[in-house]
Amino acid sequence: MSEFLGYEREDGSIGIRNHVAIISTAPYANDTVKRAADIVENAVPITHPLGRCQTKPDVFQTYRTLLGYGTHPNVYGTVVVAHAGEIVDGDELAEDVAETGRPSESVNIHREKGVMNGLKTTVNAAKDMVQEAATRTVSVRTCRI
Repeated sequence: MSEFLGYEREDGSIGIRNHVAIISTAPYANDTVKRAADIVENAVPITHPLGRCQTKPDVFQTYRTLLGYGTHPNVYGTVVVAHAGEIVDGDELAEDVAETGRPSESVNIHREKGVMNGLKTTVNAAKDMVQEAATRTVSVRTCRI
């Protein structure tokens, strides 16, 4: 028997990292996501080149992939950043992440009245999550290897 150290999530999954993901819903938010992750230590940027010209099955695949990043066992919490009314709905994605028990925030650059305000809101949300993540203790599991 060996011991395994990890972070137990509310959905029953166990991660070995405790990252905060900052996820872009479209290319228009990629720069904001990258800048925020550069500012916030222990934040991981998730960007992609896909946008408005996707077919419905492609949008579904993009959504599932982004949701997979946000709910990965190594992710403590997620900040979802949208530019405006994208095909991948940032509020919906943040809600679906939150259903797993992880902290989740949605930031919309258009609603924030511009990139600088959107960046500030994203950074503040991510910093708060990183601080919360730092207070979580590691669980010890016994397992057979």
